[in-house]
Amino acid sequence: MLTLFGAFKVPEVKHVTIYRDDQNPHKFYMIPERPVIARDDEGDPLFNFILYARDLERLDPAEREVERGYLSLSTQVAVSAEDEAKIRQYLRRLLNGELNRGLRFLRLAILRAEPELSYPPVFTKGSVEFKTFSQELVPYTTGSKEPSLIGTNIASFSQSLNQDGAELFRQSIEKGLVPAIINYELSFLARIPAIGISIKGNRKDFYEELKRHTYVTEWKARNGKVYYRRTWPEIGSLKEFRDTFHSLTIEIDDGDFREVNPGEDLNLKLEELAFRIIENNILPSFFETAFAPATEEQSSNKWLMEVEKVQEGELDVQIKRSAVIEQKINPNAQLAEVLSPAEVSSHTMYVDLGNPYFTELDVRLNANVNFIDDPVYAVKVFVDYDQEDELRNTRVKKAKEFLFKNADQMYRFRQIMAKGSDGAPKDTYHYWSEIIYKDTGETIRVPQEGMLASRERELVISYRRLGFIKVAILLGAMPENIQGAVVRLYYPGTNRPGADQTIELTKERPTASYFTYT
Repeated sequence: MLTLFGAFKVPEVKHVTIYRDDQNPHKFYMIPERPVIARDDEGDPLFNFILYARDLERLDPAEREVERGYLSLSTQVAVSAEDEAKIRQYLRRLLNGELNRGLRFLRLAILRAEPELSYPPVFTKGSVEFKTFSQELVPYTTGSKEPSLIGTNIASFSQSLNQDGAELFRQSIEKGLVPAIINYELSFLARIPAIGISIKGNRKDFYEELKRHTYVTEWKARNGKVYYRRTWPEIGSLKEFRDTFHSLTIEIDDGDFREVNPGEDLNLKLEELAFRIIENNILPSFFETAFAPATEEQSSNKWLMEVEKVQEGELDVQIKRSAVIEQKINPNAQLAEVLSPAEVSSHTMYVDLGNPYFTELDVRLNANVNFIDDPVYAVKVFVDYDQEDELRNTRVKKAKEFLFKNADQMYRFRQIMAKGSDGAPKDTYHYWSEIIYKDTGETIRVPQEGMLASRERELVISYRRLGFIKVAILLGAMPENIQGAVVRLYYPGTNRPGADQTIELTKERPTASYFTYT
């Protein structure tokens, strides 16, 4: 499992944090600080900006009057191929140095210099937002409020812009600006190996210190309303926290870490680990209870007095060694940071409202499947468009097969649509999926016969859509004399692969998953 101990950054790729596995010293995980635009199998960004205007052939570009717009894109928290190559090269040098010096990581011997590199294996929850303008300029927006929670956490969004919004977006990108923000909030599981952290103190004393370091500013908006903002100093290390808050006592038990590599700064790494645990798992609850929401009528003094409402009592928080905890991250970026002006320009197109004779069906496909940890080798998706064009008296047909072997692959199915007698495009297509198991090679077709009809432009093949269930299993806190648990899970009425499983959980391997067809 991913361990928080010894996280680091590659000098040439400082926006990516690298974590190590606590059972395989050659395995590493990447956590980017900013999202990117997802790309198809040819490297083309999945981004489109469509402008609707009239008389495109007759008018010069400067004379066209945009009537509305449509924006669509897919995002992911991923590392580019170029940066990944730099990271791999750095890890090879790191492992080679440890191998030559006979060093160990968490008492595990280094046996080779070739690294294994991936993204965190278990994301527990997450949300994602794509923001451009207010509702006055964007009357309709839709998208993945929750990312895939697998691999690079793919999400898709689309927006309809009114005339002012489309024109403002167009003028902005012409000047090299892309007024949009992508914001992720993700939590993944990580382990604290052989460490204990004790935090003790008095709640009232802590909140008194917190109040002294909190500043409230107020400002008046144009509409006359008064707004308040509270701020406090940014703290980036355990030393800064101890220097700022003297009412809390923080002790670290280094346990099994006493056997370390020569020359390794153990205290610095342990303090960094302890601070990250405090920052993500303890401090948020303090700040949430310390402040109640302020009303518009409350002055800055009244707002500060909200701290006084916190109950008194002693604080005694103990984090035991080898615990599994949630680690939170917040990758975010402006669209201009992850999409070049040339790419925006090449994916901006006009559609003539005066002559919309040919309309295109553009479907993006993604498999939201954990190919690494689940017994899935690949997912096959067959898409078929077969419609009668009643205006041209002809049959419009196209079929294509897509094979997914990782959750980060994106494909597109594109076809000019047939039309009905009223001129409306026929945008219904059909598809079927097939899941291929690892090891056995057994396949399951969904549906078993025929095909499914859809009009979706973002076709996400998920476990729910395929008819599979996946249950995450976690061994909770146990008394010292309990070594583990044996769990049997079965799905009645079927003999499909994996329907009946017995899983053993231990403190060394506290997580597992149950996966079967329903």
